[in-house]
Amino acid sequence: MKRILVPTDFSKLSEQAVDYAIFIAKQIGGSVQVVHFVDIPTEEVTLVTGDTQIVDTTEETLYNIQLMQSNKYKLERIADKSTKAVPISADIYGNGFLKGTKKYVDFFDIDLIVIGTTGEESIQEYFSGNHTEQLIETVGVPIVSIKGPIEQTPIKEIVLGVDLVDEEYEEEVYPVLKDIFESFGARVHLVNVVRDSEPGQPTLAMSLDAFARKIGLKNYEVSILQNPSDEEGLEYYASHVNADMVALISDARTGIFRFTQLSFASHLSKTIDLPLLSLNQRRLHQSKK
Repeated sequence: MKRILVPTDFSKLSEQAVDYAIFIAKQIGGSVQVVHFVDIPTEEVTLVTGDTQIVDTTEETLYNIQLMQSNKYKLERIADKSTKAVPISADIYGNGFLKGTKKYVDFFDIDLIVIGTTGEESIQEYFSGNHTEQLIETVGVPIVSIKGPIEQTPIKEIVLGVDLVDEEYEEEVYPVLKDIFESFGARVHLVNVVRDSEPGQPTLAMSLDAFARKIGLKNYEVSILQNPSDEEGLEYYASHVNADMVALISDARTGIFRFTQLSFASHLSKTIDLPLLSLNQRRLHQSKK
């Protein structure tokens, strides 16, 4: 896990995401690529550098050029944060946020995305999802979402929420999770939240241990937590062990499935204060085909 992408809209939250990505890159020895995605074809982005000659320039095209030139200056200031320890590149990329991000991730072989999320959702976003939720539902690389500035202390304790009772996990997630956790050098707490009435908890503990060994973890603990709310249970446990990050394996879907299966990872990204790492195993599986 070396190449970190940070989508930016130049907001304060985006700046905080850049700072956190730089912090992560320092810990794992990676690089950061900050990208501003625009709603025009990728080919038109070259207008910023003057690489393309335009004979008939429309008023809209001129506006796009001026806007991108202004944003390019902002990106250059971000790139000035680059150091020998953490190389930082900054660029403008076309095709809109979601399509552009997916193309960028594939083309540049991105390992991790860091993005800020407000935790809010408008009426329009109820149908399409906010940017963070869209990424969790459609991109097959790990995504770290933050809701504000994060204390930059080494990531040593990570809570991985799993549900071995009702969920099945694809084998493709094992090496990805192992790479992430080993890159941080963190201890992983595998937590399965159950209801009071659910039987078979001793067997579940053995299943959690077997799951950790399938991933290839060496530094880990397993816990079964009784709580009527999965969300509250995970947040309570993360606070109890003073976790630096919470991780989830998502099975998020887009389209009509959004109304019948709301992704727990998407929902938790709006409520939890800790950095949330989400890996959509459905998209990861599709990208491996």
